[in-house]
Amino acid sequence: MTRARRFTVCFALLAYVACGQSVGAAVPESPAGDPPVSSSVAESDSTSVDGALQFAWAATYASWYSFQGLDYSNRRSVSQPEVSATMRGVSISAWGNFDHSRGELNEIDLTLQWGWEGERFSGALGYANLQYPHRADWEPSQEVLGEFAFDGPLEVSASVHWDVDEGRGRYWELGLGKELEAPGASILFGAALYFQDRYYELTGVPAVETRVGVRRVWGGVTWEPSVARLWAWENGDFEGPEAVEAGWLFSLSLSPR
Repeated sequence: MTRARRFTVCFALLAYVACGQSVGAAVPESPAGDPPVSSSVAESDSTSVDGALQFAWAATYASWYSFQGLDYSNRRSVSQPEVSATMRGVSISAWGNFDHSRGELNEIDLTLQWGWEGERFSGALGYANLQYPHRADWEPSQEVLGEFAFDGPLEVSASVHWDVDEGRGRYWELGLGKELEAPGASILFGAALYFQDRYYELTGVPAVETRVGVRRVWGGVTWEPSVARLWAWENGDFEGPEAVEAGWLFSLSLSPR
C-alpha cells in the first residue's frame, strides 16, 4: 500500500469513528478554506479536562481553496471535512480537501497537537504531515507549528508553521476577530495578515483577508456562512507570475451544536 493510500484509509477510519460518536460534541473553529490550515483549532469545550476521550467534526464548502490567499483549486469549489479526537489537551485531527471539478480528494493533513487554555490566553504546539494524493507534481511534506490566541475586546491570534521538509521555510498568520451577539445568532468579523518566509523559496505578504460571517444553530447543527475578501498587491517574491490574484471567497461551515 502506498503512503498516500495509507493516509487516505486512516482519514476514512477516523471520519467514521468521529461521525458515529460526535453527536453533541464541541464546535471546532471553521477552517473556512485556510488549511493546511489550519487546520483549525477546536473551541475550549472540545478540550478534554477530565481525561475523557472526545470527538468533534466539521465540514466546509468553499467557492475555492484559498491558502494564505493563494488559489489551490483554480477558482473551483471544494469541500473540506475535518475530524478530531482529543484527550487531556492532546488532539489528533485529519483534514481533507475534495476538489469538485476533478472529483478528487487531493490533500490530507494529519495533525498531532498539544494545547492549553487559560482565562484569556490559549495556545497549541504540534506536528503536521501533509499528503497530496492526485497531485503528481506535489511532494508530501512535514511541519512543526505553534498557534496562540488572546481573548480581549478583540480576539488576537498568531500562528507559525515551519515546513521542515519540502517547503523549507515558514508561513505566518496574524489575526483579529470580534463576535457580536444578535437575536438567535452571532455576527463574526475577522481579518488576517499572511506572511511567508522562504516558504517554497517565496518571501513576502501574499494577501490580507477580511471576513464577515454569521453563526446560528439550527436542527442541532451549527451553521456558519461567511464571505471573505482577499486583498493582494505585488511585493517581495509575489510579483509577476507569482503575484496573488485578489478576489472574493464564499464558504459555509457545519459543525455539531
